[in-house]
Order: sequence, then structure tokens, then C-alpha cells
Amino acid sequence: MALDKDDFIQLGYAVATFAASFIVKKALEKGYKKVYKVNPPDKREEEPSWVDLIGWTVLTGLAASATKTWIRRQEYGNN
Repeated sequence: MALDKDDFIQLGYAVATFAASFIVKKALEKGYKKVYKVNPPDKREEEPSWVDLIGWTVLTGLAASATKTWIRRQEYGNN
């Protein structure tokens, strides 16, 4: 099975989505730290409050979904 141009384009969008989501998450982490003067809640570290943990999860999930949606719209030309 040979890869064609569309396969490489799809791979490019997948890489772009990953990279953009990573950048957005890092920006959210820096913003959280700047506002609250502590690191964002992390279930692997000290026991965070459920409200903080769920709020952070929802915020990062929304940001990642918005980023993916924006990139997909670029892919299909629906600016």
C-alpha cells in the first residue's frame, strides 16, 4: 500500500494538532501559575481538591477541543 499526498497531509494535520495542543496546554499552565501563584492541580502530586482538579480538567479539555476544531476547520477550508 503506497502512501499518497492526502495521507501525508493527514499526517501533517495530526502533527499540527498535537503540537498546537501541547503549546496551548503549556500556555494554560503558565497562566494558571501566574494567576494563582501555584502549579496547576496534578493528580500525581499532592492531593488537590476535587473542585480544582475537575475545573482544571474541564478547562484543558475545552482548550484542547477548541484547538483541534480550529485545525480541522483549517484542513477543510471552513475558516
